Amino acid sequence: MNSIFVNTIFNAISPHIFSGYILGAQTVLKNEPYKPVLFSDKGDALKELVKIDYNRRDLDAIEAFQREALQVAGVGEYELMQKLKDYAVNKWQNLDPEEFAQYVSNEMLNYGIKLEDQPPEAWIKTNINTAISSSFSAAQWNKINDPDITDLYPALRYMQKQKKNKRVEHSVFHNKVFMKDDPIWDTIYPPNGWNCGCYTIPVSIDELNKTSVARVTGQMKEVIKSVPPDFQRNPGKENSIYGKWLDLKFKNMPPDVVAKIKKMSGGYQLGK
Repeated sequence: MNSIFVNTIFNAISPHIFSGYILGAQTVLKNEPYKPVLFSDKGDALKELVKIDYNRRDLDAIEAFQREALQVAGVGEYELMQKLKDYAVNKWQNLDPEEFAQYVSNEMLNYGIKLEDQPPEAWIKTNINTAISSSFSAAQWNKINDPDITDLYPALRYMQKQKKNKRVEHSVFHNKVFMKDDPIWDTIYPPNGWNCGCYTIPVSIDELNKTSVARVTGQMKEVIKSVPPDFQRNPGKENSIYGKWLDLKFKNMPPDVVAKIKKMSGGYQLGK
């Protein structure tokens, strides 16, 4: 494995896990409204981390997310190397050096290499967005289930960003309130797909008394079934952002490569 590439990809994703978690926690602890986050918003996440009272559950979640980010970086490095090898093999008889160099540059950028020079492309950008939204949601879930304040927020309101490229099917849940112990949150807790812009808002007891709790309709059931298997999870409950996606990736990778990636990520410790 190319450790430089792995570390570059990981370092591109890692700060956004902190940023997303911080913002999610603030919506509960400081009663701050939801703030949309761009993939370019990094900030000094480690310094910000100490400004909020984090319990063991929070720190365990963040550490688990970071281990998964390392595994994502390992998968990205493996895929990148395979694409470059395949391209060279397929073109070896008529390989144009300049064309190959451009291909290499484009693919490296796609996987987050040279982020300091250019904005990220699709693959790394998508993983960064997923890190932000999943960490945000996990922090909210962990905070509203904190024993000290759990009775204050008995429900959650599902919200969808009203943007041009929003997923029409997710609109069926928009502005609907479900009790936080409703099993629906095991499947549709945002994000519900790559680059999904949905999120939740904690609902207080006072607000719950003024609104009605939604019922799962037949249309909702169909949408629930359409949520990609990788995203049928609750990142707060499962301490996982990429877990199901990684499991599918690992099934199609050489066992020795998977073993190296897991060994590498297993040594990660928060703050070291």
